[in-house]
Amino acid sequence: MTKPIRLELPTPFAIGSVNAWLFTDPEPILVDCGQKTPDCIAALEAGLAAEGLTTADLKKVVITHGHVDHAGLGGYLAENSDAEFWVSDHNWDWVADLDQKWGERMDFMVTVVEKAGVDPKLIEKMVSGMRGIASIWESVPVDRMVRFNTNTKLAMGGARWDVIHAPGHSESQTCFYEPISQQLISADMLLHIAPVPVIERQKELNAAGEVERILGLPRFMQSLEMFYELDVSAVYPGHGPEFKDPHRVVIDRQRDRIGKRKEQCYGLVADGHRTIKGITDVMYSHFPEGSKITGLAMVVGYTDLLMQDNRISRTLKDGVWQFEVI
Repeated sequence: MTKPIRLELPTPFAIGSVNAWLFTDPEPILVDCGQKTPDCIAALEAGLAAEGLTTADLKKVVITHGHVDHAGLGGYLAENSDAEFWVSDHNWDWVADLDQKWGERMDFMVTVVEKAGVDPKLIEKMVSGMRGIASIWESVPVDRMVRFNTNTKLAMGGARWDVIHAPGHSESQTCFYEPISQQLISADMLLHIAPVPVIERQKELNAAGEVERILGLPRFMQSLEMFYELDVSAVYPGHGPEFKDPHRVVIDRQRDRIGKRKEQCYGLVADGHRTIKGITDVMYSHFPEGSKITGLAMVVGYTDLLMQDNRISRTLKDGVWQFEVI
């Protein structure tokens, strides 16, 4: 089998570039595709050209998860190729019906950041920024999409890859593992930095007819345990180069950092910091105000872990979550 080729694509986000992984043999297949911006399109076309290909040569585009830097260029590629778009059950709606899913996420994010204690003016700035993402993300026509699930074997690079559902960073995320060569396309599951657990809602309403939040960071920690058990020879991540360190070393670093930050969060609650926004302002004081939503999402995750450990409690007072040490 052939190993995938890294195509590094620029993004407008603080994380920097995103990877599309290209298989050229026995047919051109692209795993993830970046967002619809002129510089991303130019970088993708240049990367394909270096391998003697154009967008029109692509036979399949596989999408790992429903985030703009991994799926946003899908509509453009559908217009400029005859490729099939392979999308998991978990990710289907994000690729096929983006407008509805993005509207749901924006509405739900507002309810969460309100409970986090964020000032309404900052919420409006955040919503304005989220609206802008819709301009660089296009849906793919459903008749071009092929659905897969965790029982599917994906044929890429002359091998058959297992599909692994990897929730935490995103509930929609899937990774791909080739058990013979032990190669792993890890999307945003395994990175050299701990990926942010995006704030998102459960798809179905609970028994009381209410929308519930997915506990992203606890889900991510569970997924780490699953990947720790795999034997892996090479990792092709969603951001950054192929791993040089063993994947278990990377996982241990992630768990260690998350554990230390969780303890810092606990200490701040013990010292009297009662709200997510108040804790975020201390833990992520070095973040620009416009980027603090990522720090806030991490703090939501740390409090979820601490509540899971029965170390802190949460109440709702005047519409804002209040935390106390148990």
